[in-house]
Amino acid sequence: MAFLDNSGDIILDAVLTDTGRKRLARGDGSFRIVKFALGDDEINYGTYDGAAPAGEKDLEIMQTPVLEAFTNNTSLMHSFLQTYTNNQTHLYLPVIKLNNLQVGTEYNTSFNTFLVAADSETSCALGAPISLPLGPRANWNLATDGILQGADPSQLRTHIRLDQGIDNSLVVPSNGLPSSEFYENQYLIEMDSRFGQIIDKKGATLAVPSFIDDDQIASYYLSRNVNSSFVTDNSEKGAEYQVISGARGTILEFQIQVSPNLQTNTSFFTRLGGTFDAGNIGATGDNTMYYIDSVVRVTGLTTGFQIDVPVRYVKTVEAAQCRG
Repeated sequence: MAFLDNSGDIILDAVLTDTGRKRLARGDGSFRIVKFALGDDEINYGTYDGAAPAGEKDLEIMQTPVLEAFTNNTSLMHSFLQTYTNNQTHLYLPVIKLNNLQVGTEYNTSFNTFLVAADSETSCALGAPISLPLGPRANWNLATDGILQGADPSQLRTHIRLDQGIDNSLVVPSNGLPSSEFYENQYLIEMDSRFGQIIDKKGATLAVPSFIDDDQIASYYLSRNVNSSFVTDNSEKGAEYQVISGARGTILEFQIQVSPNLQTNTSFFTRLGGTFDAGNIGATGDNTMYYIDSVVRVTGLTTGFQIDVPVRYVKTVEAAQCRG
């Protein structure tokens, strides 16, 4: 929705997304709007001029045009406005950060993304290990960083980990978060359902999407109380494997299981992606591989913080190169 300035009167222009219209069209009385969110993605607060005269410091912000409402749910509301109680005593806000400090959580540094192998031949060509050694990352082969075995996630313990909390050492971790409003106990994960689906870090439990919209974007709602294989408390002691320097909340961990389409054919790769040379990351045989670049969007439903995790789905062009 959006506010439109119409000759001095404020008009609220509200539209339903395609998913909202679909639910309304059921006509069974089940459609109810029980929550709403506010955002200000179009505002650049960096234009605030503290040196300007009184009444003009935020002039450019106040004159910024506000977007009209439109129905594409993936194009708006990237930043949510939050209201906190006792906000005059809170000096730092919680964040969600990618944690790649432990064995099996590192992304691939050659492409700054996670590589999701579409089949066993691709995993083999990339040299992905079947199991990970114990101990710090220094004892692991860096050439295999960030490879998720998408065809069978249970065979490889590489996974994506996100930590939540206040990333400032002045908020002492042992004291805990200053308010339950800062504790993230539920997450929204959005990803393209044509490419894959969310599964837990052990490759044992598939997450069930709450709905898939008309753009084929699947939405998963995961909470600590219901989805304990995905969301856990960050009770780890010490700072060796921590990316949150202050008080810590929860950890979200998951893998990606690729769709049958990516496993069995190359149509999506040729239509939506391209090819690249995987030789510099240790690929064997013919180094040419198909790829599709995408993101997995994670939003904290309590704090409103949002982060995009880059992923690259890959499939070897020469499927027979790793067969015995």
